[in-house]
Amino acid sequence: MIDSPAQIVIVDDNKNHLRAIVETFHKEGISCLGLHHTPEHPLNPKYFRGVRVLFLDLHLLPSATLGGEQHFGYLAQLLEECISSEGGPFALLLWTKYDEDFKSLIQYLDNTQELSKHDRPIAYGIIAKDKFLRPEEDTVENHAGLIKEIENAIQLAPQLKAIFTWERDVQSAIRSTLASMLDLVSSENRSSELYPAELETLLSRLAIEAVGEKNVSKDPRAALDASLVPILADKISNGRVPQDLELWRSVINESNITSLSPIESASLNRMLHVAIPDPETILGSDWGAVVDLPARLESDQEFRSHFGQTLAEVIENHFKVSRDKHDQCAAKFVRIGAPCDYAQQRSGPISYLLALEVPASESRRKKRPQAVWLSPLLSIDQRKVFRLLVSSVYPFTVLSCQTSSWTANYRLREPLLMELLHEFGTYSTRPGKISFE
Repeated sequence: MIDSPAQIVIVDDNKNHLRAIVETFHKEGISCLGLHHTPEHPLNPKYFRGVRVLFLDLHLLPSATLGGEQHFGYLAQLLEECISSEGGPFALLLWTKYDEDFKSLIQYLDNTQELSKHDRPIAYGIIAKDKFLRPEEDTVENHAGLIKEIENAIQLAPQLKAIFTWERDVQSAIRSTLASMLDLVSSENRSSELYPAELETLLSRLAIEAVGEKNVSKDPRAALDASLVPILADKISNGRVPQDLELWRSVINESNITSLSPIESASLNRMLHVAIPDPETILGSDWGAVVDLPARLESDQEFRSHFGQTLAEVIENHFKVSRDKHDQCAAKFVRIGAPCDYAQQRSGPISYLLALEVPASESRRKKRPQAVWLSPLLSIDQRKVFRLLVSSVYPFTVLSCQTSSWTANYRLREPLLMELLHEFGTYSTRPGKISFE
């Protein structure tokens, strides 16, 4: 609870100025984190992992010439060292009265090769300190005025304002979900002595109902997620603020949509439908996990003993990929199974289907059997574009304990996996009859 990252971070080399600005936010009921900067002591990146608005003094490096490349480079270095690639977008607000230097800094940060795309601010603002700080006391006289000035200084484009609004609404939905759950604890049990036990009972009931009593201990967090995530999703979808409707209408414009390149389509599909091991934890036995074939199946003899043909024969005859393209493909297994079986960790073997990553240029050239499911364009590394072909004809079963050394390349998210499972179920149960006309 107490390790939630700060969204407003203020960095200043003047302790008195820093104290005055932080007090301003606190007196207006806004939480923030103030960091005293000295060149001798680098700032810890953990303080910036959730930053949305970053305040920097343009004079953090006193030895540099005002507005010079040396000073701009120092600020760029600070961003490079402190901003997390997983932290999301942030706006940069500069304390300075020099408009020209502010504009030069923006140009420098927008064009420098030192910064990755994650380190670059998505919006800028400028405020002169001396307009609000009383120099003889280093205090802010008009707290509300300074906050209003800050809000006006950061001119977010509607598109950026919309995504920050969405984040706010998601956080509100999380709070509402927790409140709804805790409302189930009666007033007489809301004491420091009784509350923990009552909450434990409530959480246990939710988890047990989701996956069954015998399976909760295998992954208690996943069991609780199964109960709470649908509630959270519903609150996000239905907790919209009416006043934001015009904002959203202004940022969603179908007439401006242009055709996507293959890599753009693949990257969007990856975001929507594929989870990758970093930052997510994915096991080879996870539902939807895509794994390399185990080493023992690399032998033609061993592969044939399981599937009746060699891998090369399956690729050519079943997946319909010509032999000269085999070296551009990669054989995989996709973990399948009924959602309830996976959630409740049913005992017994687990199932995989044989799959093949095929270059996008090759994936639609030939008519393939009805048993082969075709994924949308995907790209894991944002360079190679491929489709995943999955066959319902070649299942593979193994005990879960035998997959402990298997490494998941990625995982198909539920919507795409459910489409695959539907195709597998439809193919496996297709009816047949003998009839005469």
